[in-house]
Amino acid sequence: MRKSEILNMCWQDLSLEKRTLHIPRSKNGHSRTIPLSSGVVALLRRLKPKNRGVVFPVTANALRLSWDRVLMRTQIEGFRFHDLRHEAISRFF
Repeated sequence: MRKSEILNMCWQDLSLEKRTLHIPRSKNGHSRTIPLSSGVVALLRRLKPKNRGVVFPVTANALRLSWDRVLMRTQIEGFRFHDLRHEAISRFF
């Protein structure tokens, strides 16, 4: 998923029973439904799902600052958040 899709995830678009997330409108303007792994569903259940609102009440700037701190602590250079998306797609195939 794109960073913006993760940050804009809403509880009402999740179906933990079906293990899916519906994204009403993505970057390209289309909606899509994403299958969720059992691990992701387990983590989301631990967050105590609500009926409404965003899943992760974090701003894009707060995520960027946290990401930068993690990279500094792990001494990883040149790794972007977007690289996670590329890695996930590569592993999928």
